[in-house]
Amino acid sequence: MKYLPVCVFLATFTFGAKLPSTFTKCNPKQSDFQQCLTKAIESAVRQLTRPIKEVNLPNMKPLEIPSMIIGEGSGPVATKQIFKNMNASGYDEITCSKAELDFNTKKLNLTCLIPTFRMDFEYEMSGRILVLPVVGKGPGWIVLHDFNLGLIFDLEEYQKKGKKYFRATGHHLTITPRLIEVKLDNLFDGDKALGDNLNKVMNDNWEALFADVKPSYEEGFGSVYASIFNRLLAKVPVSELFSDG
Repeated sequence: MKYLPVCVFLATFTFGAKLPSTFTKCNPKQSDFQQCLTKAIESAVRQLTRPIKEVNLPNMKPLEIPSMIIGEGSGPVATKQIFKNMNASGYDEITCSKAELDFNTKKLNLTCLIPTFRMDFEYEMSGRILVLPVVGKGPGWIVLHDFNLGLIFDLEEYQKKGKKYFRATGHHLTITPRLIEVKLDNLFDGDKALGDNLNKVMNDNWEALFADVKPSYEEGFGSVYASIFNRLLAKVPVSELFSDG
């Protein structure tokens, strides 16, 4: 009996983890595989209201992001945005309209919608927005309404302990919201009149402001999603990701 823990340890790392029983597995040979995969991914993300440690997935209600830096744009947003202790919420209401996995090109293409995507954070910025100076440090939030996202992962297959695994080697995220609302507190050292005015300017001109820094947001969140996906893929071999019957 004294060897049992060693056997269990070896079995865990030799055979890899399995998907939780509540996750849907699809058969690549079935005619509706892509439709099945679409609903399976949507359902899996919605279930991440707690960490699923056996497959290394985090709680996404909210998703905690320790820090994210959004670089300044080339137009109206001439300031770097530093976010810390960000909580991103809304993933439990996600709906996906497309998930296509091409086993030949090894590309996974996703199209999803989050009705209300909210980021709460501590921010720091100093620079200019439009023609107005901006300086501030404190709490804030940003809400993206009807947050459409398109995400493409480039996958690579490799062998580990005799089993095939995937890993995401590249990603491309596009995000398109219908409306963005912003509220930054403690702008201009707490000057309410100046702070209220700048918040109004940002909300009135959200389309132009977001367009200027959109690539930086896409790269930042794309990297976060790729990291989460790779945490799952490193745990679960390809044979356990899909059903065969």
